[in-house]
Amino acid sequence: MLVLGRREGVLALGLQPGEAPANYAERMARYAEDAALERGVLVLTDLLGGTPHQAALGLGRSGRLGPSWAVVTGANLGMLLEAILQRGACTSPLELARAVASVGRAQITSSTEDMSPGG
Repeated sequence: MLVLGRREGVLALGLQPGEAPANYAERMARYAEDAALERGVLVLTDLLGGTPHQAALGLGRSGRLGPSWAVVTGANLGMLLEAILQRGACTSPLELARAVASVGRAQITSSTEDMSPGG
């Protein structure tokens, strides 16, 4: 990651073209097991209901993401940076997920409207 440099415990798992959802979920489970994060797992996904989102929820509910996990969807770069910068300050993935989601909501704006006179 260019902005903050390489960070321990931050993993990226892209969905490959044509990859079966079950295969993607299995790769995600292996990543989570390899990470073996003591403080839990936070998964950021791009699209609500997409394959990564569904895989994360399914793995979390089945216990394969560990005992402490959270999923945030609609992720953008600002949310990722917030997750990295705040993870030491939060006591759980759920607390971190709430902070990340709050930042994401605050970053969504229509800049053109904000710049117009009286807008």
